[in-house]
Amino acid sequence: GIAVRKDTELAVKLYQAAALQENETGIMRLANAYRTGVGIAKDELEAKRLFAKAADLGSIEAAYNYAVFKLQGSEEPEEQKEAFDLALSAAEGGLLRAQHMVGVLYAEGVGTESNAVQAYRWLSKSAEAGNTDAVGLVSRLKGYMSPDDLQLGELLKRIPTPLPGSPKPKPS
Repeated sequence: GIAVRKDTELAVKLYQAAALQENETGIMRLANAYRTGVGIAKDELEAKRLFAKAADLGSIEAAYNYAVFKLQGSEEPEEQKEAFDLALSAAEGGLLRAQHMVGVLYAEGVGTESNAVQAYRWLSKSAEAGNTDAVGLVSRLKGYMSPDDLQLGELLKRIPTPLPGSPKPKPS
């Protein structure tokens, strides 16, 4: 911080205390510490467990991170489906990285049936938010889609995220 010495080990102790109180932000930050190895020994299994716990408590950021963990190296259809569902919940909650991921998963048919219209919907949302990778993917998708599918994709991308009545993204 400003005019304060950074103490990552103390930060981890505070995250651990918050995690014991079921504090979602503390759990997320502790998971990130384990994932990166900053302030504590790197432990990807513990990071994955903590991301799952924070996702269960409603963190869309944790749901996204847990989805990433589930997809890494997994060829199991059930794991891929769970990862897709987690990413979709984060995308519907308004998390831009998750919207991009869901678009790619729809395009590639990972964890769900391949669906160009849904891929277009989510990648277009990501592109409109400034994701340059998504811009190129949307351009390529357009080349494969019928005019009717493009029109449907345009309509679907107008559905607001987060969806009205859905939990608001929580800072993590």
